[in-house]
Amino acid sequence: MSSLRLAYCSPLPPAHSGIADYSAGLLAELEPRCEEIRLFSAGGAPVSTSIQRRYDVAPLSELPKWSQREATLYQIGNEPRFHGAIYEMAMRDPGVVVLHEFMLQHLIRGLTVDRRRSAEYAAIMRSCYGEGGELAARRYLGTGAGRDLWAYPLFEPIVDGSRGVIVHNQTARDRILASRPDAAIEIVPHLLLHESSADPLSSADLADLRRQLGIPESAFVVASFGLMSEAKRLEVALAAFAGLRQRVPDARFYLVGDTSPFLGLESVLQGDLGQGVVVTGRQDLDSFVAYMQAVDVAVNLRSPSGGETSGTALRLLGLGQTVVVSKIGWLGEIPEDAVVKVPVDDREEQTLLAALWTLAEEPELRRRLGEGARRWALSEHAPDRVGDLYIQAIQRFASLEPRRSASRLDHLASQPPDLRARIADEVGEALFDLGAEETESDLLAEAAEALEDLGLAVRE
Repeated sequence: MSSLRLAYCSPLPPAHSGIADYSAGLLAELEPRCEEIRLFSAGGAPVSTSIQRRYDVAPLSELPKWSQREATLYQIGNEPRFHGAIYEMAMRDPGVVVLHEFMLQHLIRGLTVDRRRSAEYAAIMRSCYGEGGELAARRYLGTGAGRDLWAYPLFEPIVDGSRGVIVHNQTARDRILASRPDAAIEIVPHLLLHESSADPLSSADLADLRRQLGIPESAFVVASFGLMSEAKRLEVALAAFAGLRQRVPDARFYLVGDTSPFLGLESVLQGDLGQGVVVTGRQDLDSFVAYMQAVDVAVNLRSPSGGETSGTALRLLGLGQTVVVSKIGWLGEIPEDAVVKVPVDDREEQTLLAALWTLAEEPELRRRLGEGARRWALSEHAPDRVGDLYIQAIQRFASLEPRRSASRLDHLASQPPDLRARIADEVGEALFDLGAEETESDLLAEAAEALEDLGLAVRE
């Protein structure tokens, strides 16, 4: 055990956040390696009784009062509801930041645009990316069109304002260093939670589990897990599955998890794409893991990538399941003998169909892939290894000074917008007041055309 006194700032269970579950598992590894850990929770969110019994838990606003701490660890994701207050505290009180992805656009917009601070958002975009960033911000503010914002991830302010940065994979490290080559940054692999390292089921136990879940025992079962969103490329997966059912009529496709309201899943499942598909909705953790154990093949497609390590994919690998992934980001870093990789290109659907057909026909191949997946996950992402690497990184970073103070960013954000910017902002806020969303393409297109006619927006 080290003598480290650590302040830990994160969403915590029972919050419906993957990072909350991650923190619960990580704390169990950090606790025996620290002299003291105190938890700080944002926004008065409830914290599970089991966490409160084991640790001192205080509101995030109390963090600056703990003068005896030797390091502060901030867990940062892209969801404003769970991470907005933590991000703001990290900018005021620098510490070591864990970036679960480098894409923080949604987080920063939640802290600025959603609070009617559009000028601040545009100024931050300019400070990070110059005139091109500001123009992209103005275009978004004026029309709601944000498809090009993936080119502007907005991790720079928190990297500049932190003592050091921890990421979970090489993809995230490379992207951050491309913008901030002198950043203090370490890779610590994502934690494989203990419930995701259970031994593979015997044939009898698998048959019993399928009966409990209502899954046909003889069916070839494909599944996708987690939040069903546009980035999961479900239309590609479902189209490939529809092709598979022409050859394997008893195949089933289970969608296990919440569904994004922006996906329009009901319309996606019309016609052939809905045949053999079962939507389970959100599951508690035990049921979620049970479905993972019960399927034959998991499909975990992703594009674009924000440099995240998929906790869902890692769970599946730890359980020794056969997983088909997109050849992108961290998923593309997984060894070839542990997963099947599908390039994100114009033949994606055909490649996925071929992979599913081969896996349906070759159970021995599924077994070998599952063994490779489990072996790699248990080695690379072992909890004791992750715990050691965390402590080493925190101790290295704790005494460093931030590259840049947050006050400089505050100054940039306070600069008044020009007339063109103010008009575009007001149009965007008026559309917001009327209930317009990014999915309402006809309305946004008309607004964009009007702004361009006036010389207030930029053509693609």
